Amino acid sequence: LFQGNKHISKRVVLYTDDAGLPDPSATSPSGGVTLCATVYCWLPADKSNFYTDAGEMAALWRVRFDDKSLSAQDLEEEEVIRGIHLYDREVLRNNLNKRKSTSAP
Repeated sequence: LFQGNKHISKRVVLYTDDAGLPDPSATSPSGGVTLCATVYCWLPADKSNFYTDAGEMAALWRVRFDDKSLSAQDLEEEEVIRGIHLYDREVLRNNLNKRKSTSAP
């Protein structure tokens, strides 16, 4: 579905693992690459056919990476929320760095 959920159109950040693949559980770059993506659709738990490790039905959100050479990736809600927070942190960090560079003598 392309609407009907608060995460649709949100920007997220994922970091890569040691193999260079997106790792939704990573909370810092750890020498990897920062990947930006946009949440563009979702499937409610009753339609996703996805089960958590605990055997519970779970919704999925699909993200499309800015780097078009990467395939879209499905995320669980906690991964989406983490990605949104990481994106906000990256934007804040970039804005602070811009202010520092423009205010330097």
